[in-house]
Amino acid sequence: MNYQTIFDEDPEDGFALRGDVYMWNMMRAATRNNLLSSPDQKDNLQEELEAMVRHVYQTVTGQALVGKGEDLVPLFEKVGYGMSKGVCCREWWIETGLPRLSVGLKGCCPLPRTKGKSNAKRRFKR
Repeated sequence: MNYQTIFDEDPEDGFALRGDVYMWNMMRAATRNNLLSSPDQKDNLQEELEAMVRHVYQTVTGQALVGKGEDLVPLFEKVGYGMSKGVCCREWWIETGLPRLSVGLKGCCPLPRTKGKSNAKRRFKR
């Protein structure tokens, strides 16, 4: 199984800001050929996934994925529309994105549909 599998399905409850959609797709593309550790090493998978997400986020935004805040990604600003185009929400990634990916990782299958909301404001659906 590779990381891309857990990015296959976009979150049904949407993203916080317009840039988060592009970040999700960037992570999917960046992990296309990266294999997860073998399933019998599941203790390390969660840490491996979180480290990968934090690394890609920091590489793309130039900011660490910690605390609350929003990060402008000039690359994403060139595509899309609206006031939040090109902006990623750290709070969404920490409180919603990582937990959803973790659920997909634990089951090694497509992400379940969720109805709950994070503390990050849900502003739009893709």
